Amino acid sequence: MSESLRTENRTAVGSYLENLDDDTLIYFFGFLVVSDIVVLRQTCRRMMVISQLRIVWHNVYTTYILNGGFPFVTQNVDSLATPELEKRTRRAIQLGENWLSPSPAPRAHLVFKANASNPITDIKFLPGSDGQWMFAISKGIWSVLSCWYLGLAYAKKMAEWSLKGAIFNGFVVNSDPKSPATIAISVLIKEKMEVSILSVQRAQDSASFTTVSTIPTRLKPMAFHGELIALSDSEHETRIVNWKTAAEAALLDCRSQSDIGRQYNKCLRVVFARKCIVVVRAHSVNIFPEPVMSLPGEELFTYQSSSSHSFGWMDGVAVTEKAYSRAKSSSHGTLAFLLRGERTDPWSLSPNTHTLNLHELDPSSAQPPSHIQPTLSALPPSPSYSFPPTLRSQVPSVRGLRSLLSCSEIGLGRCGTALWVQPRESSRRGLTYFDVHSSEVQSPGDSNNEELLVGTVFPGPLDLSESKEVARTIWVNESGGNWVSMDYAEELGVVALGSSDGHVTVLMM
Repeated sequence: MSESLRTENRTAVGSYLENLDDDTLIYFFGFLVVSDIVVLRQTCRRMMVISQLRIVWHNVYTTYILNGGFPFVTQNVDSLATPELEKRTRRAIQLGENWLSPSPAPRAHLVFKANASNPITDIKFLPGSDGQWMFAISKGIWSVLSCWYLGLAYAKKMAEWSLKGAIFNGFVVNSDPKSPATIAISVLIKEKMEVSILSVQRAQDSASFTTVSTIPTRLKPMAFHGELIALSDSEHETRIVNWKTAAEAALLDCRSQSDIGRQYNKCLRVVFARKCIVVVRAHSVNIFPEPVMSLPGEELFTYQSSSSHSFGWMDGVAVTEKAYSRAKSSSHGTLAFLLRGERTDPWSLSPNTHTLNLHELDPSSAQPPSHIQPTLSALPPSPSYSFPPTLRSQVPSVRGLRSLLSCSEIGLGRCGTALWVQPRESSRRGLTYFDVHSSEVQSPGDSNNEELLVGTVFPGPLDLSESKEVARTIWVNESGGNWVSMDYAEELGVVALGSSDGHVTVLMM
């Protein structure tokens, strides 16, 4: 069709619609996809005005976000101005359609050198910054925390924080972007361990770190929300601490007789969930009631887990609360666990055969009290989730040797999108089957000798089908080292990967 004919048709449609009243036009816009709305607004001034009305984009939001389960940056749409609602809705639809396509791929990427030679051992986006601000930890003789601004085609380091001779053993970023405290970081210096609470002040061309509090403790920070920090050891104890008031409570995992002699049970995740706290360790999942906190000088309130379950030995897990979708019958507050099991048989004839398993915990009908008074002798309170977790889905993946898996992080979003690093496939050589130079990576459907970022969409709000999940290659590692850290923000469609040679790869889906 010639351009002149297209223009004539567009003008004819515009002339016909011009005769309709506003209410009918708004109703008509409700049947259009976003691309049609954008085209129609170019036909005349009136279509432009109608297409920019809040009700038009609220209807699109209802269709694709509430009913379609597409990832969205915020659920508080009433606080968004109309242009921002349109922008975020269009971005969410673009992101969802990308994930549902046969070959989801990043629309843009950025690779930069965050450290001259030291590995980027931890990496996290700053909540509330639309994926434009990021933190990274590099480890050399001592550790360094850096703050980065991410542009479309460049990355700029805005600030650094370090203590001479100190080693950082992990950090978490506050999920509440309005909190004055931004980061909780574990610091080991001169044989003394503490958790430093840092505030980050951002300006247009710079940023700065300020220490607002310190907590002397051997425990590692695992979760941070508002004023509450979850700190855990590698055995069975978790402390919930209010960094402002110093109030705290102790959570003790329920341990079976076989666990008593086990000296290492690394904490992998802590989640502040619906009226409870979920603690995921290397070989157990424990649910605790929402605790009452004891103030300094008072007797420490101690809680035992109300429910416990073991998936076997895990070396990687992601936990999230699934997004609710009107289009699919589901419960509000369902917890999803995507886990990778540790290899139990190093001499297996099929060392690369492996699956990632998605389990779900549905909320129970019995609602626990908002606070349970602590007591070790009383019967445990009714859990707010129905145990045991249910296996919902599995996806095949290459596991490789434990020494080949440098990054055990798994990203799982509320809408069911998931990402993880697939290492080079191990090759069997005699008793050791370890030959790095001849090993291969088996990408889904093809053989490959590269480290890969792979992903899938599990059945849920975004994908209502019950088809078998297939892991698809999202990106190939082109940096000089292996990926050792990862962070994923589904609602923004961004993923960051830190490399052993100091590179950072940022992908925008």
